Amino acid sequence: MAGLQILPLGKEANLLLTWCIEMLAFSALTFTIWTRYIISSWMLNKGVNEFMILGTTNS
Repeated sequence: MAGLQILPLGKEANLLLTWCIEMLAFSALTFTIWTRYIISSWMLNKGVNEFMILGTTNS
């Protein structure tokens, strides 16, 4: 990850910045997956089959 030399803060700060960005991206990805999973489960519990039909026709 040598491309992240944005700020002249030294190697440690750049590594920390890279780590923060990676953790943010990972958190966003996990959040998206969990949100979709929770919404699907909630819809199933509500008995809304149209949502599942729409989801299966897209794939």
